[in-house]
Amino acid sequence: MVRSLFPKAVLFDLERPSDLQRLEADPEYTLRHVKTPVILDEAQRLPALFPLLRALIDERRAEKGRFVLLVSAHFNLRQRISESLAGRIGFLDLDPFAYVEVAGARLADLWLRGGFPDPCLTPNRGARRDWMDAYLRTFLERDLAGLAIEVSLSQMRRFWYLLAAANGTVWNASEFGRSLGLSYHTIQRYADLVEQAFLLPRLPPYFANLGKRLVKSPKVYLTDTGLLHAFLDVETEQQLDRCPQRGASWAGFIIEQIIRRESSLHRPAGSISGAPRPARRSTC
Repeated sequence: MVRSLFPKAVLFDLERPSDLQRLEADPEYTLRHVKTPVILDEAQRLPALFPLLRALIDERRAEKGRFVLLVSAHFNLRQRISESLAGRIGFLDLDPFAYVEVAGARLADLWLRGGFPDPCLTPNRGARRDWMDAYLRTFLERDLAGLAIEVSLSQMRRFWYLLAAANGTVWNASEFGRSLGLSYHTIQRYADLVEQAFLLPRLPPYFANLGKRLVKSPKVYLTDTGLLHAFLDVETEQQLDRCPQRGASWAGFIIEQIIRRESSLHRPAGSISGAPRPARRSTC
């Protein structure tokens, strides 16, 4: 999508060894001697670039859109970027597809397959299953390990399956911990990691009393119903009709559609980001 928006941009893929080595060896020379705009894909792999980008941006502050940073996982990276590039950067979160974005699709298909582009647009069940398996492995083995986040991969995988079984229920870290044989603090840490990757919204209850609303436990939903159904081993509409979590799956799907619609309609002035989402995601 970014390549189509910036067809003449120079692309550095920081997962490509040659691009990473080039930027690690002499980043200032490299970025000064390429034509802008510049796309830095998987920018989280080289956070040392952020202070340099600040200096380069300040030299020509009037020029907008010279650097486009693509990040596949959050994990507190926004705070580090904001500290280096405060006032010089806008954020845009890319959610899975909303219904209004998928021309001609049946609502039932989007609900079953989820909104990630490849499985959403692929009618083949085996291909969707393989994509979801690869996505989970990528998250566990590349994103977490690449950011030096130490977690047990087997425990994190079990945690995801438990989240799918508990989809739409009130969040109770202690109960999750008893089920997995883990401490309350470990469960909270796992939930924070999945939430920072935009895969686990925690939806607070509604109360007119602000203090009461902040104290009460939220409900948890996996962001994407396709991912949820993969964990529940649901691949067809018939299986979904018989699934005990069908109601909670539908509720989470509708919540996400509302959030995505509102985020696209209400954008604050002077920002490329969506509006603050209703009480469950950080502004991006």
